[in-house]
Parts: sequence; C-alpha cells; structure tokens
Amino acid sequence: MTYKNNESLINIRLNTITNYIGQGYTIAVAIIITPFYLQYLGAEAYGLVGFFMVMQNWLNLLDMGLSTTLGRQVAYARGQVNGFKKLHNLLRGFEFIFFVLTLGIVIGIYFGSNWLAQSWIKAVILSSEDISYCISIMGLIIGLRFFSTIYRSGINGFEDQIWINKAGVAINSLKYIGSFFILVYISSDIRRFFEYQFVIGILEAALLGRRFYYNLPPSDISITWLKIDWSIFKEIIPFTLSITYTSAILITITQFDKLLLSGSLSLEEFGYFSLITLITGAVISLSTPVFLAFLPRMTMLVSKRNLKEMISVYVNMTQIVTWVTFSSAVLISIYSQEILYSLTGDKKAFVWGHEILFWYALGSGIFVLGTFQYYLQNAFGTLRLYVIGSTLSLVIQLPLIYFVTMKYGALGAGQLWFVFSAIWFLGWTAVVHRKLVPGFHLKWLTKDLFPILFCIGVLSYLMKKVIYIDMSEPRILVTVKTAIVGIVFLAITSTCVRSIRNKVFGKSGKKY
Repeated sequence: MTYKNNESLINIRLNTITNYIGQGYTIAVAIIITPFYLQYLGAEAYGLVGFFMVMQNWLNLLDMGLSTTLGRQVAYARGQVNGFKKLHNLLRGFEFIFFVLTLGIVIGIYFGSNWLAQSWIKAVILSSEDISYCISIMGLIIGLRFFSTIYRSGINGFEDQIWINKAGVAINSLKYIGSFFILVYISSDIRRFFEYQFVIGILEAALLGRRFYYNLPPSDISITWLKIDWSIFKEIIPFTLSITYTSAILITITQFDKLLLSGSLSLEEFGYFSLITLITGAVISLSTPVFLAFLPRMTMLVSKRNLKEMISVYVNMTQIVTWVTFSSAVLISIYSQEILYSLTGDKKAFVWGHEILFWYALGSGIFVLGTFQYYLQNAFGTLRLYVIGSTLSLVIQLPLIYFVTMKYGALGAGQLWFVFSAIWFLGWTAVVHRKLVPGFHLKWLTKDLFPILFCIGVLSYLMKKVIYIDMSEPRILVTVKTAIVGIVFLAITSTCVRSIRNKVFGKSGKKY
C-alpha cells in the first residue's frame, strides 16, 4: 500500500474516532439528561418535546435532499480539478431555497398551532394556550435547523470532522446541560425550555455557517445572493430528486407510526414512548460517525475510478457498523426493562414500555444494516435501485403500519418495524450489490457480516443466561451493573470484527 493510501486510511480512522467521540457524547448527554427532563417537566410536558421531534422529522421532508446533495458535491469537487468553480453558485441557490422554506414553515406552523394544541394533542395538565405557544417556537427552531443541516453536510464533505465534533460537543452541552440548569434554577415551565432551544438554534446555525465558508475555497467569479445561475442545478437534479423522493419515503415509513401514536396515546404515555424512540434512535445514530467518515472517501474514490479500493473501504465500513449497532441493539433488547428502570426510576414507564423497547431496538439495529446499500449507491451517484425498492416498501408498509398501529398500538408497531427491517436488509441489499458490484454479495454476507451477527447472537444468549440483574436492588446499582455488562459485551464482540482483529494482531486486511 502506498504512503498516500496509508495516509487516507489514517484520516478515515481519525475521523471515525472523533465522530464516535462526538456522537457518543451527544447520545450520552441526551440519555443522562432526559430523566431530569421527565422529573422537572413531567411526563406530559416531555411528551410535548417528543411531539417536537416527530414534527421536526416530518418537516425534514422539505429538505428535498439538498443538504445530502451539497455534502456529496463538496466531496466530489475535492476529487476534481477546479471542482469548486460551480459550487459557490450552487450553494447560493440552496441557501435561497432554504430561506423560502424557513419562512413558509414558520408562518404555516404559527397558523396551525391552535388546531394542533386543541384537536390533535391529548393533554390533561398543560393548557392549549401553552401548547400552542410552544408549537409556534418549534417552527422557528425547525426553520433554523435547515440551515444548520446544510452547512453541517458541507463541512462533512470537506472531511473537517474533528472540528465539527468539537462544535457538536459544545452545542449539545448548551442544548442539554444548559436546559437542565434552566429547568432547575430558573423555571420548569415548558415555554422557557423551548425559548432557550430557539436561542441555541440561532447560535448553532451561525457557527456552522461560518466554518463552512471558512473551508470553502474563494471564488474567482462574482456572485450575488439573488442572482443565481439555475442552469447548474440541471447537473444534479436526477441525484437530488432521488434523494428527495427516497427521503420522503423513509421519513413516511419510519415516522408514520409515531405520528399516529402522537394522536392516539395520552401525552403522558407519548412521553414514555418518546424516551423509547430516543434510545432506539441512539442505536441508529451509532452508525452515523462511521458513515460520515467513510462516505466522502468512497465518493472520492469513485470519482477517481478506483473501485477496488472503494469496495475495500465499503467492507470495512459495513463490518464496523454491524458490530457497533447490532451489539448495541441486542444489548438494549435483552436488558430493556433494566435500562428503562435505570433511566426513569418509574415502574409505570418500564412496565409499560420494556417490550416495546425490545422490538424497536432490534428493528433499529437491523434497519441500519439495510442502509448499507444506500451508501454504496450514494457513492456511485445513482439511486435508481433505492428509489424502486423504497417505492415498493412504501406501497406495502404504509397500510400495514396504519392497521397494526391503530389496532395493536406501540407494541404492534415495534414488531412490524422489526419484521420489515429484516426483509429489507435480506432482500433488497442483495439486489443492489448484484447490480453495482457483481459477484460480491454472497462473499460479503457469508464471510464479512454473518460471522459477526452469529457471534453477537451467541454471546448475548450466553450472557443473558449467566448474568442476572436484580430489579429489586437500588436504582443506582441496577444502572451500574447494566453499564458494566454493556461495556464488557461490546469489548468481547469487537473480536468478531476482522478489521479490528487485524489491527490488534498486526495482520493485513483482506483485499477485494
């Protein structure tokens, strides 16, 4: 391997590590602070926070794939001579679109807030006036996050991930720890909570925007904000429309049950359910640092027509993600009751939610495995197969989600999530691999992924049989024991990953 390739691998590893530090901190601080939210806000007010997350996910449909497209265009431009000449004009167009979207969202949510407060949300303690006010603030926060998202995507395209993780730690500290101090020392009023989040949203958008423009090479052409060459968009429209369409389908499939439950559960129960979605969302988030570190490099290698090295990078990425996410998902599933008790100390919460958490956690772990083929297609710059697969998935899943969720509630929705995640991973991934990388799929599945999955499954079964955590013990003791079991389990299952074993024993990795 050349020095240049060694340097590239070192950069990917460094970015992966820093991404995990940043993402791990975000997940940890969110999970640690959330029980205090429940304590000081109450389950009903925290249900309003959960409703905010659902509304934000649905409104992400309006992103239209632009933030993902910008990140890819930045990474692609880095692999081309004079690749940044058109990027400045493209950026201006994106910013103009997001400005219009933000304005529309703020106005739309403001005028719809009274209806949502009075007709959709089932509250007992909170007044409809307070709920309506908070929903209006949510609109402002969501609008700001459009700009934060696009600038963050651009920064990732530059592989400036050490800085973005430092910034993420600072911003998330203000979001979570700052909110905690607001609730404890100033006011536990839910209105003050959302006002504070709005201020942090302004700071985040400004900070990320400044860094993105710092990384962006200066333009040798004069560009004004309102004078945009829209012809540049013609080159990226097929890819962007694919992102837009598939993102809409993904959000619909993953958030439809949550939207239904936000209107059918009481606000208190939805508060408990929001904690479950926070935990299972953390499982999915564990894959993000790896994807963010590997995808720009995969895209750049494709632009240089170096497919052999790109596949090698892809294999390493899928192995690491499989270990991290599936180990975590299995761990959360088998200790779901202990985890909910550790976080809330509320018997009602873990009795009501532990079985729901079991299925959602397992489903989320398998869901991540099903996203591998998306990132491979993204690197190639074609999402045709993903569009086809997502369309079929939507047509089949949507009516089933509605029926199962309305009839069987959150538990049925979680079980359905698990079943379809498994079908998507086992079925459509094979189709994509055989089309883009012929002769690769079966070898990848049997030699790279299944040994890791089998190892995790066997070890988790043995661990559950051998290690028993007594729920009658004090909460802090249950928490410590569960954490120790989790750390030991992740350490042992890491030996199932070939790239980690090669690193430990000094062996060279497999070439594809």
